[in-house]
Amino acid sequence: MKAFIEKYIPKEYRFYIILYLVFLAVHLVLPLNWGDDKIFLSKSADAGLFDFLQGSARPFTDGLTYIFSRFHFLWRILNPAVLTVLVWVIPKILPSDNVHKALPILAVYPTMCMVDAGFVATTVNYLWPVTFGIISLLPLKNLIYGKRTKLSVRLLVLPLMLYATNMQQMAVVMLVALLAGNVYLLSKRTVNFYLIFQNIIVAGMTAYSYYINTVGENNRMVRETGRYFPEFLSLNIFEKLELGFSSTFYGLTSQIYFTLAGSLAFMIFLCVMSFKQSTKLRLLSLLPPALSGVLCFISPYIFGELKNYKMQKAVYSFEPVADIIFIIIGVLVVISILSLVKSNGNKIYCMSVLVLGLGSRMMMGFSPTVWASGCRTFCIMLISFILITLVIVEEKNRNETSVYMPS
Repeated sequence: MKAFIEKYIPKEYRFYIILYLVFLAVHLVLPLNWGDDKIFLSKSADAGLFDFLQGSARPFTDGLTYIFSRFHFLWRILNPAVLTVLVWVIPKILPSDNVHKALPILAVYPTMCMVDAGFVATTVNYLWPVTFGIISLLPLKNLIYGKRTKLSVRLLVLPLMLYATNMQQMAVVMLVALLAGNVYLLSKRTVNFYLIFQNIIVAGMTAYSYYINTVGENNRMVRETGRYFPEFLSLNIFEKLELGFSSTFYGLTSQIYFTLAGSLAFMIFLCVMSFKQSTKLRLLSLLPPALSGVLCFISPYIFGELKNYKMQKAVYSFEPVADIIFIIIGVLVVISILSLVKSNGNKIYCMSVLVLGLGSRMMMGFSPTVWASGCRTFCIMLISFILITLVIVEEKNRNETSVYMPS
């Protein structure tokens, strides 16, 4: 067996094959009869595919949900493969892919641990679009860093990109990233028609999703407003922006424990990495995890109605004290990141990733399911933390290697 592996399986793929087998072993025993999975199983048993998809704003993800609800074994085999691809592709989207291949396993946490709507429903609607969306941005990354993307990869990207746009958060992330990329290339007097084509497709699919969700007699926005957030339609744009901001930072710093654990781990990482910085920077990096730790216990008493998570009927409450504290934490985190990242290119990358991650969650302020959708809406936000973490680790390792290299 050892001779067979060494002869026929390239060394760089062995880690991912082992990783897939580990993921597969876990998936074979996961329970699939709870949450939305249970609901979709019942619906798919009584309806054909076209009836199941009628009026759907997410035909690709809902189509796979229908198939996997009827044939669980397919999901158990394919989902570990997508999870493995995510671990493989994360380094490819970094400025430098010279990171240890095991570190991107951190992405398992936001994509598999925060499955609060059932394993099949959550992964098909979050893990798969995020993975395919990252792959779809590889041509953009390659163009910016002066690399060429193979024709086979560009062709593969198109159907994956279409699937990724079914997740509205990922669609907006891709739309903003591609638009910014096209503007950047135009500023360099460069036009890439493939990138423009990508931008047009993503914009069209995003507009289609918005139209289906908001127009018609049985649109999703009206249904979910009545079910989860009765006063949502009366909110103005500034209240929705504030709702997106406060609900995001409440989830990252207060009592939504899965998201708190992820963001707290990131803030502690920044604090540890700042150990060799100046005393002032060490103290500044210590404040975000310390404030979050305190907020865990006191937020129900000082933030009033902000605690809407898992409430059947959400209400809107503006808490200026909460927003001020959240702004302070955000600013301190940004300062910590910028103090740790020395390369100007990496600074721009980290800030761009952070803005896209934060924006992907803040846009939930424009949805009546801002609270009802739970932890899974923080998936892209936490993956942005992971990308920044990998950039900091890679830059630190590179700097230490250059210091100890013999002259």
